[in-house]
Amino acid sequence: MKFILNSLTYVLISTLVFTTACSDDDFGEVSVENSLIDIEEGVFIVNEGNFGQNSSSISFFSYDSLSVTNNVFFNANNRPLGDVTQSMTIIDTLGFVVVNNSGKIEVMDLDNGNSVSTISGLPSPRAIIQINRAKAYVSDFRSDSIAIIDVNNFSITGYINLGRTSECFMKFAGVVFVCNWSEFYQPDKKNDQVVVIDAVTNQVIDSIRVVKEPNSMVIDNNGKLWVLSSGGFQNDETPALQCIDPIERKIDKKFLFPDVNSSPEDLVINKSGDTLLFVNNDIYKMPVSAAALPSTPLVQANERNFKAMDVDPETSRIFTADALDYQQKGIVYEYTFQGDEVRSFRAGIIPGDFAFYHRHKE
Repeated sequence: MKFILNSLTYVLISTLVFTTACSDDDFGEVSVENSLIDIEEGVFIVNEGNFGQNSSSISFFSYDSLSVTNNVFFNANNRPLGDVTQSMTIIDTLGFVVVNNSGKIEVMDLDNGNSVSTISGLPSPRAIIQINRAKAYVSDFRSDSIAIIDVNNFSITGYINLGRTSECFMKFAGVVFVCNWSEFYQPDKKNDQVVVIDAVTNQVIDSIRVVKEPNSMVIDNNGKLWVLSSGGFQNDETPALQCIDPIERKIDKKFLFPDVNSSPEDLVINKSGDTLLFVNNDIYKMPVSAAALPSTPLVQANERNFKAMDVDPETSRIFTADALDYQQKGIVYEYTFQGDEVRSFRAGIIPGDFAFYHRHKE
């Protein structure tokens, strides 16, 4: 599905969906708990929730006990997480949870789910990336600047003006690449740029023109930057996967999708950095050395709606989420890197992002 503004999506779905085909019972072969647990090694699931309903939440799947704990934040703090939680980044033993429509970041202790701090005053935050032990950047859907965050005292210390909105990040060789994904608030500016920031000076030093609506990026084991673009909300351009030299900042390879109506997203990479995965209705797998896009999916969606997908950078486990009808609790699926389904379980409403935690890797 092409990019649709979250608020419009949720309002439309809430209007059109009168019945659900699935029950809201727990699903899958793992136990599901709604009580607080001590966090172990595993994966956090960010559940967006419905727009305007304060129904977002955090779930945790334990690799050790093979159990799921839902409502981690609420159970620990006795208050809702907020409205439309977009993403989560783990920094040391803290989870920086980006709550988009509430304009804030909740900082959560990963040992118990307790709130440590709340960073407010962000127009429409989307993602956060750690730059060093003291500093992080936050992208924004409605602002033409990214915020600089002090990760030690949880404050906004400054801004970097991009002149356009921002989405995902990728850090490499002393610079940070930032996708300009949306043009919704800036219709006069074409959303086809990856902006380059000097991570030391916090200054914009370059930009790279790519296919419209870049939505995800990775760095491979050859030190190449891969950018996946959907082509735009109105099918303005043919979707593409582009390989970029991050030093020269020039496009080395460009793979065009055969159908302009394709909507590829969620580009990720395995632990060894030699294999790409992405969602284009189905899940596809592609060596970085490939001469063409894959034609056969690794995992077929069939009737499932793969809202999000990611790969554990330590184990290469594949996790993907089916948002179902956007009203009931979504289903998370785990696959081996070979595409074999391992298990599935219910999370929260609209599971949309994953954050992997390995305590023994600290």
